[in-house]
Amino acid sequence: MSSFLQKVLLVQGQSKQLQDVAETLKSSDFDIAFIDPKDSLTKIDEIHPDLIFLQYSISDMSGILFCKSVIENPTYALVPIVFISNSQLREHRLHAFELGAVGYITRPISKIELTNAAKSYTKGRKHIREDRCILIGNLFLNPTLKKVFINDKEVALTAIEFKLLHFLLADKKQIIPKSEIYEHLWGKDVSKTGRLDTQLYNLKKKIYNFNGAIKSVSKIGLRIIVENATCDQVPKTGARALSSEEPRP
Repeated sequence: MSSFLQKVLLVQGQSKQLQDVAETLKSSDFDIAFIDPKDSLTKIDEIHPDLIFLQYSISDMSGILFCKSVIENPTYALVPIVFISNSQLREHRLHAFELGAVGYITRPISKIELTNAAKSYTKGRKHIREDRCILIGNLFLNPTLKKVFINDKEVALTAIEFKLLHFLLADKKQIIPKSEIYEHLWGKDVSKTGRLDTQLYNLKKKIYNFNGAIKSVSKIGLRIIVENATCDQVPKTGARALSSEEPRP
């Protein structure tokens, strides 16, 4: 495989539930790897995936349990997770997002839907400036490394929490409508009930030391408020750029 291909990790056991996903993505620009849900998480580190696909099944909980272990581990929590499921039940879809998944695709699988989703989750939305670090108050966000620091200490966020915070900070509008937030995080075709509140609650708990606040504007949207501070966007290659070994200035 060419080194530029996006690497997709499929987590499947002996039943090989994701073989249809593998066959679909192999014909597109993706490098496919497999591990068993019973394998150690260190296997993820060996593969360095850009995206993880898991089977969502209540009768076989291995995919759900593997998702929980990934999300709860700061080393791997930022790797986006997408569930594939035979169930179109709304409660299953909501549960998947509350676990921390960024996507939920039901069978029968459309090749176009699957490849477009995979490209979206690995590359992110184009209107977010991926080349701009953001400094606001005592919070520093580096989109390239997907790292957030508050008072020079790293804050461990899941992929969906990072995506939410980045969207709130990067959008120049003072108030961001909830409809835009839902679409950015989950797309247009996903039920909206409850999930944003869950992710927002978890995010606020993790950034409690931020000297600003994420404020809800009733029936409208969300906005970031920081007293006596502005939101500056600086090139990642500039003086404030962050390497994995250097502290934020």
